[in-house]
Amino acid sequence: MKQAFLICDAPGHGRDIHDCKNDDYPDGSPDGLKIDDLMRKFAAYNINFTIVKINEKCDLMIKVMQESYNSFNRVLGVSDLSHAVQFKSFAQVT
Repeated sequence: MKQAFLICDAPGHGRDIHDCKNDDYPDGSPDGLKIDDLMRKFAAYNINFTIVKINEKCDLMIKVMQESYNSFNRVLGVSDLSHAVQFKSFAQVT
């Protein structure tokens, strides 16, 4: 079994996956990578993918990732820790 995990507290680069104001690369990855293409490859290679979400800033990125991954009849797992860490100190979370 192949498994990948992404723990995220901020979205990747590009206006297509977030609505943040401060992105040094608003047109996307400087390497030309596209998150939707990458997710389709994960799905095509039958790699299980789970996202651990730390806050709400990643919601649009996760939506784009889910749509691409799920297009192969695979289910992208999302563990939402945003509420769990909301009332914890930095030391408790780390």
